[in-house]
Parts: sequence; C-alpha cells; structure tokens
Amino acid sequence: MMGAEPIWRQAAAKRLNVLAAASLVALWCGQMGRYHYFLELFAHFLPHYALILLVAACAGRGKTRLLWLVSATACAVWLLRPPPARAPVSANGWTLLWYNVHFENADPAAESVRILAERADIAAFAELDENRPAWSRVRQAYPHGCGHREAGPFALVLWSRQPLAACETFFVDAVPYVRAVREDGTAVYALHPPPPVNAYLAGVRRDYLRAAAEKIARETDVVVVGDLNSSPFSPVFRDFAAHARITAQTPAYLPTWQPFGLNIDHVLSREPAQSVRALAWRHSDHRPLVARFSAVK
Repeated sequence: MMGAEPIWRQAAAKRLNVLAAASLVALWCGQMGRYHYFLELFAHFLPHYALILLVAACAGRGKTRLLWLVSATACAVWLLRPPPARAPVSANGWTLLWYNVHFENADPAAESVRILAERADIAAFAELDENRPAWSRVRQAYPHGCGHREAGPFALVLWSRQPLAACETFFVDAVPYVRAVREDGTAVYALHPPPPVNAYLAGVRRDYLRAAAEKIARETDVVVVGDLNSSPFSPVFRDFAAHARITAQTPAYLPTWQPFGLNIDHVLSREPAQSVRALAWRHSDHRPLVARFSAVK
C-alpha cells in the first residue's frame, strides 16, 4: 500500500493551483486592456503565465492537472506562433536597425562600434542624446535623416547612409514619431510612445498610436520600427497593427526589454521581411533589432 503524499508536496501543489488560477484570471483581465490601461498591464506577462501553468500541470492531479495542461498548451501556441513566412533573400535588399539606446547609456562609444559594425542602410534610435560626443561617429556614418533632439527619453531620430526622398517629424501631445521615405518609395516609421504608467500617459499613447496608424494605413509600402511599450499579447498592440494594416515580423516570444524579458520592441511591415534578428543586450535595457527587406521595384 502506497503511503500518503507528503504534507509539503500537498501544500506546494495547493499554492501552485492558486498561482495557476491567478494566472488565468490575469490573462483574461489583460485582454480587457483596451478598456482600461491598468488591465492591459496584465496582458504582457503571458510567457510567465505559461511557465506557471506548465509547472502547475506537472505537479497537479486529475482534472486540475488537465485544466492547467490545456491552458499551458494554449498559451504556448500563442507564444510560439511564428512570424509571417520570410521573403526570399535578394541582392537588392536593404537593412534597418532599431535601437532604444537608453538616454543614460553607460558606454555610447562601445555601442557606436557595435552599431556601425552592422552596416545597416537606415538606423533609428530612441533616447539617443546627440549632445554626447560619443554618438558622433554614428551620426557621421548616417548623415541623412531627421528626428527630435533632446537629452531625455523622448529623443527619437531616423538616420540614413544615403539621401532620403523625404523625412518629417510629427508630434502627438509633444511626443514625436518620424516618417522617412526611401528613394524607392518605401515609407519607414520610427515610433516611441510613452509607457502607460498612469491614465494620462495611457491616453497619450492611445492618441499617438491612433494617429500613427491612420497615417501608416495610407502608405503603399511601409516598414515600422519602435519601442511601442506594448507586447504582442496586448489588445492595444493588436488594434494598432490591425488599423495600420501591418504585421509583426518578430516572433511573439522574443524578449527585448529587461528586467522582465518582455517583447516591446517591434518590426512591423506590410510585406514580409527577408530576415529579422535581435542583438545581445549591452548598455541599454533594450536589445537592438536588425531587419532586412526587399527593395521596391
């Protein structure tokens, strides 16, 4: 006759059941995030919920175990959903680098070396303080472009090695976004809305994304990069992509921001990218993204 299950294991299983149930409630609340900014905060942690549900399924028994296993599987399907099929690699492609460098970056000189090593055709940066001499090498390599210059979190620039057909900076409640047009007619947007940490900033982000989406939707060929302060699991992100008629080119599971490992830096476009990759974290709390696209014929 088998002995009774140890008390400590029973207690651990009960705690895991509580955590798993709380994860499902939080996940549901997060999907109501388009109605209240605070609820949206719960949407971003789907990878963490999936892990909790998986552990709870491993420790559970009977119907409870089945519930957690089904829930963990559903989360995994959402989390591991691949990006669109890649476009064929062609010789006339062009590359785009996005990087939120953090305005207090500890070593911009080393970061500049890494950025220049990628030899991207266009580079867009958030929080880059042009008053710091260490960034001058990057600016010299990318003499064309425009943006908003400041020593703070709303600095945003889009620079190019080659001349652009157009480059403009727009503002929504004093928060900038940049629209540039390559010589082949491709529109490139760089976005960095404020984090929705309170009702006011959540409202600014809502208006910002709505205004940008309306303009992006009218473009024929368009690529969008940015730190959207929102993950693919958020209804706010999905609404923006749907209204702008663009598709995320990065995997949903890709972590781009510390300390929580969330995916809030994005590459989106109307046509599929040839490739998208993330570089390692260095002196910013964000990772750079490098994407390659086909040139418009």
